[in-house]
Amino acid sequence: MCRTGSNRYGMKHLMLYEAFVLQDLEDRYGVALDLWDRGDYLELDRIVVPADKRGTGIGSQVMQHIVDYADRTGKDIRLTPDTSFGGTSVARLTRFYKGFGFQKNKDYEHRASMVRYADK
Repeated sequence: MCRTGSNRYGMKHLMLYEAFVLQDLEDRYGVALDLWDRGDYLELDRIVVPADKRGTGIGSQVMQHIVDYADRTGKDIRLTPDTSFGGTSVARLTRFYKGFGFQKNKDYEHRASMVRYADK
């Protein structure tokens, strides 16, 4: 897939291979999920578990599906923990993602603060 977009400065750019993936998890688990296939990696923008379903393991189940998909397709996952969508703290989210093999990003060629390398 190829489309054009613009960044926050209004500059146009071409985005190749960009597509939402695993959207079926939204209906299956009742979450909001923005997971992008960026061609050579996946970018997780958000997982929102409804407040009344938090603490039930739904977030962990969804993350396991995402990790399994990444490993099947041989793609790394990039993300930046953020409390904008209901998380209680960045530290708590960081611990959650570390449990799925994410680590601090040391490659400053991309902006995400955490990365999980696919089992290839």
